[in-house]
Amino acid sequence: MQISKDFFLKNRLAVMRLSRDLLSTKPDEQLQTVDYYVEKLEVSRGTVQKAMQFLIDQQCITTHFRGQLGTFLLTKDSEKLWEYSGLGTLSGAMSLPLNKLVAGLATGICDCMKLGGIPFNCIFMQGSRTRMKGLDAGKYDFIVASKLTESVLLPEYPNLETVMKLPGCAYAGRYILLFADPTKTRIENGMTVAVDRNSFDQFHLTELACADKKVRYNELTYIETRYSVKRAESDVTVCRTDALESLGMGTKHIKDIILPQFTKKEFDAFSDSVVLARHDNYAIADILQSTLRPSVIANSQKKVMNGSRNPSYY
Repeated sequence: MQISKDFFLKNRLAVMRLSRDLLSTKPDEQLQTVDYYVEKLEVSRGTVQKAMQFLIDQQCITTHFRGQLGTFLLTKDSEKLWEYSGLGTLSGAMSLPLNKLVAGLATGICDCMKLGGIPFNCIFMQGSRTRMKGLDAGKYDFIVASKLTESVLLPEYPNLETVMKLPGCAYAGRYILLFADPTKTRIENGMTVAVDRNSFDQFHLTELACADKKVRYNELTYIETRYSVKRAESDVTVCRTDALESLGMGTKHIKDIILPQFTKKEFDAFSDSVVLARHDNYAIADILQSTLRPSVIANSQKKVMNGSRNPSYY
């Protein structure tokens, strides 16, 4: 097909979206019909056909027509498809890798991006709500969050969706109460509770745990909350077991969080990992689902945690 100089400019949306769909299509899989894309992309049949032929002519893909069975993908050049997808360098945001568990999770995600040949930038920042706002504003392509963040915050952002769960890949350690006084077992009236309002999981669980108590909040950064308890400047804080590695406080200072509205299974699931993205970022869900392999991530996370490999963030 003869391609005019302004072809790609006039048809770039169709080319971009077809490229994204093809990135997650495997060789020997059946391609969607022209009519499917006419309806989905809201363009003419001619535009769809020209966009597909453009990708063929640019040697991004080869196809084979099998009569009534339809058209199938024979081969694809993922690097060339990525060039036309308009995605540039994919960006994902997650919490700071301050311990081996989170460092291992980030390493596993980066490993998957490398295996998929995807240009990727991992952005680290503290605060689940901050990452949710950034994703909603289109600053990143996806974020990794906890199941707790997803269950409570996601309804506030109608343009965001859960694109996949990462079974076996822990977002955080188990949530517990860390007391300055090892004889304490529950939050009591008059206690000073260390909390970081920007750390959504911690603050939300703190509010639930203190719902019927008269306490004073000592507002600090998330890292400082646990050290505040160690120095006995605060009586208690909600903490994650993975954040206790370098704290040097014995297990007598640790107590379970009991919330009657949740079963133990539901509470433990709060620290599972999920991946969130925008509804309007075309085909990003399919690309992430075909790229992020939970088994690979879990294996990398395990190796970083047991010290058999160093963290690697691309």
